[in-house]
Amino acid sequence: MNKMNFVRVRDRKLSLWQSSVADHVRKELTVNDKPPAMAEILKHPMSIATAEHVEKLNADKNFVPLVPALNTGHAALVYQSHISFLIAEALVNNNLTDLQQLSIEYRKFSDEDWSVVPPTGFATCIITYLEYKKSSGGVMTYNDWTIQGKGNINYGVINWNLPNDAKVGILGDWGTGLPDAIALLRDMMIMHKPDAIIHLGDIYYSGTPTECHQYFKDVFTTVFDEVLGPGNRIPVFSMPGNHDYYSWGAEYYNVVTGLNNYPGGTDAIQEASYFCLRTEDNGWQILAMDTGFQDSMPAQEAPGINIVTMEGPGVHDTEATWLRDKMQNFGGVTILMSHHQLFSTNAAINGSLTRYAAIPYFNPNIYKVFWDYIETKVAGWIWGHEHNFAMYASNISNLANGRLVGNSAYEELTSANPYTVNYPDIPYLIPEPGYDQYKLGTNSDSDNVTYYNHGYGIIDLGGRATPQSPVQVTYYQFPAWGDLPPVNPVSSALYSEAFELPGTPYDAGVPLTSGIAYLMSNQDGMAMQPYYNGYTGNYPWVKPCNFGNSVAMQLNKMVNGNYVGGVPLQHGDTITIDSMDPSINEAPHMSAPQTTPWLYFGNPQNSNEFWQIFKRDLSNGTGILTEDAVYLQSVAFPGQIIVPVYSHVNQGVYLTTQAGGNFYWKFSGRE
Repeated sequence: MNKMNFVRVRDRKLSLWQSSVADHVRKELTVNDKPPAMAEILKHPMSIATAEHVEKLNADKNFVPLVPALNTGHAALVYQSHISFLIAEALVNNNLTDLQQLSIEYRKFSDEDWSVVPPTGFATCIITYLEYKKSSGGVMTYNDWTIQGKGNINYGVINWNLPNDAKVGILGDWGTGLPDAIALLRDMMIMHKPDAIIHLGDIYYSGTPTECHQYFKDVFTTVFDEVLGPGNRIPVFSMPGNHDYYSWGAEYYNVVTGLNNYPGGTDAIQEASYFCLRTEDNGWQILAMDTGFQDSMPAQEAPGINIVTMEGPGVHDTEATWLRDKMQNFGGVTILMSHHQLFSTNAAINGSLTRYAAIPYFNPNIYKVFWDYIETKVAGWIWGHEHNFAMYASNISNLANGRLVGNSAYEELTSANPYTVNYPDIPYLIPEPGYDQYKLGTNSDSDNVTYYNHGYGIIDLGGRATPQSPVQVTYYQFPAWGDLPPVNPVSSALYSEAFELPGTPYDAGVPLTSGIAYLMSNQDGMAMQPYYNGYTGNYPWVKPCNFGNSVAMQLNKMVNGNYVGGVPLQHGDTITIDSMDPSINEAPHMSAPQTTPWLYFGNPQNSNEFWQIFKRDLSNGTGILTEDAVYLQSVAFPGQIIVPVYSHVNQGVYLTTQAGGNFYWKFSGRE
């Protein structure tokens, strides 16, 4: 078997160009109205050349291939792909000057002419590229519950309920149409007989109509007919990844909203790119969000936008409201699902020129949506995007279980080193002594190309004694291959674990008391750390919560400048916030500086060390309890509250004060 040239890039324009070339090759290889398999398309010389061109241009925006000596061969095809792509962009942008120059250059290395009808070769791809843009009008598709749902807050809640003993299959980054992806689905269906399947997103290269049908919907139809019998179906749901939106999302919506439109399945119709799926007994819900829209990169059509300026995507504001409503008004246990990661040990989520560059491994944009509930209601969060399987340490930023299942179809080479620990602040799970992590196995070919295995997850809701009893989640691996499949490939279990209702936080819901030390964390998922020793002083700083490494802060009520201990704190009280880090016990007060931007630890003996504490929600009275959301306002600088400042230059997340806006903290568990 040979290495597959399934190059994918996080770039709308280049992905659309790959789709355009694949569309041409597909038509060229179609015989008797039978389209070729994706593996055949990938082996075509134009596909191979385009993969090289796209991969190099994605890595270096100034890449220009060498001018080939001949107008035939691989080098000429790489050059033609590049020039053709630039012509397509010039046409989209109506740049006639570039178009004229590029057309002259193109004809030096090709007898084909993009301006004639019908076009041939790469010229066809130019026309297809333009048609993609024209068909969408360049307008992103998104079904908003406040607009398409006409203000119905339950728009997007699936009418169909999971049987109480259901099995749910989880596929991540599966929409390739490759033989091993199809075989994996068949294996899942035969081995586990799931009652529903959830896809974590990404139909490659860019979610075009052909790709959404041939590599997604049609594969389900074929496998279901084969395994369940002609016409028989189970519900399939899918949230969008970034690739689904590269063609503006229109066909993704056409497919997912019609995927379960079969006799007996209409109650399972998915209306939006986010959805809520609940068990019949309302013990569990699966809550899926749309992170793909904000990673579709419409801004990349402007100059200067690239990977270093991209940060972890969030969700629409209206969707955040919808998601919080589903958390607030559901009495059972929740499993969250998204395409994009909440955190990663290996991959950078935030680029080096973004506001979150100091924490490239963590995404506050989606964490803050669930901050109020993640510690008490969320049993786990499953995501894709990285083409790997990984289990992360428990309770990172209070999340019980974070799991990556993005390896259901894309061939990930072992040479990509997806298990490298680039960000040790996000450790892998060590479930048993002697194990670093549960890694995927590998499969090698005769050309010494080695792939990590594919995989999927199964959530088994059966066997629960009560509606909220734990459920079993098992992760499986399945061989990945290039041209030649192994003999009788079957999946094998990697690991099985229980997802359960998180326990009540230690000492939760009791009065916050003056003179007591608490663990202090914020809505971005950050907790107080040992002080940072800077050139001009000692500074408080935060990073993703891991209370084993966090430092407690003592709250002291102050009345007329005097300390009052042992009394419950009230909304509006004045306090000092003292670090329990023993190395700064002589100057522990968190203080607002007169001249520098960051808060510091000191003993100023003035109003700089005083803060007012205010509850966000006064519906249960003015007394402040552990786990209550509060904001902290400076007495020395009225109206300014404590917020984090993400400093890439200083490699940390420090604290400052800022006028206006809302930013919340909570104090948890006594020391």
